[in-house]
Amino acid sequence: MYSIATSKKLEVLTEDVSENYRYEWVSDNDKTEFAIQDANNGENRASIETTLDDESDYWVVAWQDGQSRTVNIFEKEQAPEAGRYKVRVFADGAYTISIAGADLAATVQGDVSGGYSIANCDDLTIADTEIDICTLGTAGKSYLVTYIESGQFFVSQE
Repeated sequence: MYSIATSKKLEVLTEDVSENYRYEWVSDNDKTEFAIQDANNGENRASIETTLDDESDYWVVAWQDGQSRTVNIFEKEQAPEAGRYKVRVFADGAYTISIAGADLAATVQGDVSGGYSIANCDDLTIADTEIDICTLGTAGKSYLVTYIESGQFFVSQE
């Protein structure tokens, strides 16, 4: 379990997704720090400080690369297409992204991919893991798929 802190502290279990949090601030205080640490002993802290746009929404992804912990932040991207699933992928390593059996790209560790348009439920495969997007999402919306080495993945609406 790790603690993620902004001006407030919240706990998110390992391999879990928190609910959305909305913060506003005055322009003089536009620097924000996001950090994780072991909730049991307060050790193994990793943080990132950034300037955020008050009009934008962001993802904060805390993840572990071996023994090293990392925090990434990037803007949410909503690019819906009627009748299709728009998907971006964030991964902890380099994995092949396939759509309808065709290898399109490889993930870059700690970077979010560009958007992919998915037409059919089982068209998306990351590494050897088929992701049935229909059971996890709704056509016409945008999603972030977070993928980890064990083959586990999390799908969250952008």
